Amino acid sequence: MKIVFISTGLNLGGGERVLVDLMNSLVTHDIRVSLVLLAPLKKGNNCYHLLNQEKITVYQLNYTKNPLLFPLMLIKIRQILKKEDPDLVQGWLYHGSIFASIATLLHIKKIPVFWSIHHADVRMKSLNLSTYLLVKFMRYLSHIMPKKIIFCSKNALESHVTSGFSCTKSLYITNGVNSELFVPSLNDRVELRSNLNIIDDVFLVGLVGRFHQDKGCEDFIKAATIVLKRLGLPVKFLMCGPLISSSNKELIKMLTDHGILESCILISGVQPVSKVMNAIDLLCLTSKTESFGLVLAEAMLCATPCVSTDVGAAREILADYGSVTPVGDFAALAQSVIDMLKKTKAERDLLGQKGRAHVCNNFSFAKFSNQYIDLYENSLSSHRTL
Repeated sequence: MKIVFISTGLNLGGGERVLVDLMNSLVTHDIRVSLVLLAPLKKGNNCYHLLNQEKITVYQLNYTKNPLLFPLMLIKIRQILKKEDPDLVQGWLYHGSIFASIATLLHIKKIPVFWSIHHADVRMKSLNLSTYLLVKFMRYLSHIMPKKIIFCSKNALESHVTSGFSCTKSLYITNGVNSELFVPSLNDRVELRSNLNIIDDVFLVGLVGRFHQDKGCEDFIKAATIVLKRLGLPVKFLMCGPLISSSNKELIKMLTDHGILESCILISGVQPVSKVMNAIDLLCLTSKTESFGLVLAEAMLCATPCVSTDVGAAREILADYGSVTPVGDFAALAQSVIDMLKKTKAERDLLGQKGRAHVCNNFSFAKFSNQYIDLYENSLSSHRTL
């Protein structure tokens, strides 16, 4: 089997990291994989280094939002499809899926197309105008073009089907997380804390994600302000991800205005996520919208307790081993953080162990990968008999 994946890019987002893990897994099953990136890689803030570059051919295009240049992009993708001659094309995220569909229409050979959607909120307020219009177009196209539309959470599937996406073509394959990559590691904890000059007696509460209004960074900062006032124990806060650095003037202003600049550590998205998850004592997901909530599963595999807003698959991921609060309620978030940190170390350790077992049993990467492979093989079998 030969597959061409088409994606916008390989940024450090959850959807992109899942894509890399999936492609790396497919090549171990003797499936030939190529990747078309619509946009060039962003220097430093990407997960290209995690890709099996020896076995996966990567094509980088120069995506632009100028619609007058779309025909040129489609011609380039058509040329790649002609060269690679794949059995199927997998579009990844909105833009990758739409380009996959239209490009295959121009291809001489009829190729099955799959979409993989990693966004939950299809309302206009959660999308920029161009993406909102694209999603509206995809609602109609979903009934015609893709063989199947894969969503990474029930929440994402339901919101898209409700908005008009094809119900019969939509299915749900929950994201899987690599339990061999994300493991509890005392060495990682000690190393990163040493580099940050954080002694083990200080609680470290973390947020892992890019600086964007959807990620609720300001709610994290407001909650941190309350925790500092009420906890009565030594605590610091770590924010890690793309655009999170001392050069981000908007972020620095937020921290300064809330009086916690000295209590917050900023790390750009260059640290291995597993190392960060082991260094912190508690992970906060403060997002206003998520399709899945991958960082929760990654933290839990490192036996790190979590609190989260009620987004994506947070309730499924955390189950009885974490705390869920209403979106935007930073006071409730702060109280959940305080309650978690006031537990004894033994209680938090037990919660971490049970959380890891829960994720291993319910969000296995092997199961996730096999579900994609089974879908591809079954779809190709039916396609060949037509």
